[in-house]
Parts: sequence; structure tokens; C-alpha cells
Amino acid sequence: MQVKRILPNRGSIYHFPYSNTAQLMTKLEHYAALYAANNVSRRNVRSWTIPLRALVAFFKSYLLKKGFLYGFEGLLISSYNAMGVLVKYAKLVELRRQQHFGLVIEINPDKNEILELVAQLNQQEYLPSAIVLVYSGKTQNNMVQNLDELCEIVQSSCIIPSYILVRQEISLKLELERFLGLNPSVTKLLVCANPAHLTTTTYLKTIRNQLLSGSKGSKLDTLILFPPATHEA
Repeated sequence: MQVKRILPNRGSIYHFPYSNTAQLMTKLEHYAALYAANNVSRRNVRSWTIPLRALVAFFKSYLLKKGFLYGFEGLLISSYNAMGVLVKYAKLVELRRQQHFGLVIEINPDKNEILELVAQLNQQEYLPSAIVLVYSGKTQNNMVQNLDELCEIVQSSCIIPSYILVRQEISLKLELERFLGLNPSVTKLLVCANPAHLTTTTYLKTIRNQLLSGSKGSKLDTLILFPPATHEA
């Protein structure tokens, strides 16, 4: 096989990625969906910034890159770039709203404390997709003596699908990664460091709204999001 070296400034290459606006919009939809799917667990965008992002993309393409010099085609491509930004972030917000949150709480195997905790969870205005109770496995006097007894107490009183995670010697992060791998229906875990906040029935609802909107409210400081999201300006 012979390979010829192509020297610069000896001609032009014409690229025709589409032949009509229908193909252009199909391409836009495809890449927007890919972007949203690849970034739903890594990025967070505030919904009110989406029109502004699209507007900036249009002016960048039409004015700064001199799209106005190319007539209708320049206007079309600049509009396409703006629509691409609008659709990809709209799809990202849509996918984030479809996420299923699970709540992680480390517990002491005390029967009364567990029953009180479950009662507080049942009264929340927003119920997570699953409850993950992290149990060290250690027992003391007047406490649950084995895992079967703990499971029976939780599952008989909790109206939310519940899981008992017996913490091993490895880190909690690895335990949670393993749990998400085995339970794909749960996309995010909220690690609650202080269950006392659950006494407020709107606590989890407020947390969820703040997460979906991309805001950084004070209540988010009481939780750890797992896996963590990358916030955009």
C-alpha cells in the first residue's frame, strides 16, 4: 500500500455532514441525548441558566465567529449551535429529575431507636426509592442480637424498600459502590450523617428539590451525595 503525504495549502476539503435541516435536527437530537446520558451522574446544571447558555452560544457563533457573513447558512448553523446547547442541557435536567434516590443511614442495633427511625421515615412527604441501613454487626446488651432479627424489624415496619448493609472492614465508599452495582434501580445515594433531621417531615422533600434544581441550600450540608456530582457555574 502506498501512502502519499498531503502538503498544506494545495487545495481545500469540502465537508458535507448533512444535506437538509431534517438531518441536522436528527444529529442534534442524537448528540444531545449522548451528552445527557454521559453526564447525568457527573454534572449538575441550574435550569434557569439553560436559555442564557443557548443565547450565548448563538451570539458566539453568529457574531464572534462571523456566521453572519454566510447568509442563511450562517444563521442556520448558529441557530443549530444554540439549539444544541438548549436541548442537551434540557435533556440533562430531565434525566436528573428521573433519578431515584436512596437514603443511607448508619444505625445502632437498638430496637427502640430503629423503630423510631422507621416511623420518622414513613412520615416523610418525599419517600426515597430505598433505605439502606448500615449496620456494623456489633451487639451490646438490650440490642438486636443477629441480622435476621434486624431485617425482620425493619421490613415489617418500613413502607419503603429497605436494605441492611453489614459493614465489613472495607470503607463505606466501597460498600456503597457495591450496593449501587447490585441495585441499578437506585441511581444516587444520600448519606445522612444525623438522623435527627428526619424529625422534620419535609426534610427529604427539601433535599430532593435542592438537588434537582442545582442549588446549594443549607440542608444539603447535612447530607453527602454519592456518587458526588460536579456542579457547573
